[in-house]
Amino acid sequence: MDIIRSSPGMRQTVRAFLAVVLFTAVILTALSIYSPTVLAASSWRMGAGGVDDPAALGFEPFGMDVDPVNGYLFVTDAVNNAVKIFDLDGNATGMTLTASGGFTSLLTVKFDGAGHIYVTDKWYFYRFDVTFLSGAYTFSNMIKWDGNSASPSVGRLSFPQGIAVYGNDLYIADTNANRVLKFDASTFSAMSNPVVWSGDLDPDTAVDATINRPFGIAADSSGVYIGNNANSSTYGKIIKLKRDGNALIKTITSPRGFGLHSA
Repeated sequence: MDIIRSSPGMRQTVRAFLAVVLFTAVILTALSIYSPTVLAASSWRMGAGGVDDPAALGFEPFGMDVDPVNGYLFVTDAVNNAVKIFDLDGNATGMTLTASGGFTSLLTVKFDGAGHIYVTDKWYFYRFDVTFLSGAYTFSNMIKWDGNSASPSVGRLSFPQGIAVYGNDLYIADTNANRVLKFDASTFSAMSNPVVWSGDLDPDTAVDATINRPFGIAADSSGVYIGNNANSSTYGKIIKLKRDGNALIKTITSPRGFGLHSA
């Protein structure tokens, strides 16, 4: 029988390896105990979920935006058909935004920084005037836009999941209808007739800028960014429609929501 004996050098190497493994295990254990944890989608809490931590969110959030003036977080609750309002530490304020007649499957929410908040549900587009006084919000002058009532009709929305505002340019990503609607925010009303973008947005046949299940949308001085939420290398992409009418394409599988950061 052959007997394999380890050399002093091998034993030293093994000891060093075991020391590294033990050190790594200690660090990972410490991180798991002391590092803050953030859980979203029905379980928003921080730390170990102790008595001083925010309560669980209690629903699955879909769209959200921060009031740029007063600093509260607005989150759409599709189950209870209300926009819930939280402070920036995740604490529920008890305030909500609801619609006369009720929302139906709330999707997304967006402030314009000019005293209005926009909301979409699966069929309609809403705008409210926003007032904040003595720690409380008031929402008034609701406008409910239905594409079937526009003149001429452009058809009802179909699960629109993105809103963007830049100046007076107001955009909706009408996801299941494979289109983007552009409104003039300064004249927005229940009868507004938007410009409709669909199909291939670039006249150059070598550039495929076809809108397909648009989810995320954003805008700035250089153009409009549209995220095609298609699970394929052909249609999954971000389309930037520039102000000169040409498009830039970034292929990416299933992009959803996104925003722009201004330096």
